[in-house]
Amino acid sequence: MQGYVGIAYTMENGSDKMDKKQAENWTKHMKNKDGSTGARWTFDEVQKVMQQYGVDCDPVEFYATMNMLYSDYGKVFKKHNAATVQFYVDMAKAFLDDEDAVKDKLAQYYRYVVKH
Repeated sequence: MQGYVGIAYTMENGSDKMDKKQAENWTKHMKNKDGSTGARWTFDEVQKVMQQYGVDCDPVEFYATMNMLYSDYGKVFKKHNAATVQFYVDMAKAFLDDEDAVKDKLAQYYRYVVKH
């Protein structure tokens, strides 16, 4: 998956950005709160959602974030009647556009929060 290079932790592709292969591998193994496993949305579905809602960001990061939100918080969103595509889009954008977060927040989340 990923490894240590000196003291710097790098993604499989040698950068701080998640690539499509890594995102698909991560989402494929997600254990969702609703009891299912894997991505809720495919990469192509997320790209269509991005076009529909005018989202301008890295599609790989957006794909992984949408699925991470579903996996980790989908039950809560549903409980509060917020489990709409628009809500997931807004939450994913907020997660990725967090101005006071570390650089490459999603990659850091994957490295340090996701169980491998």
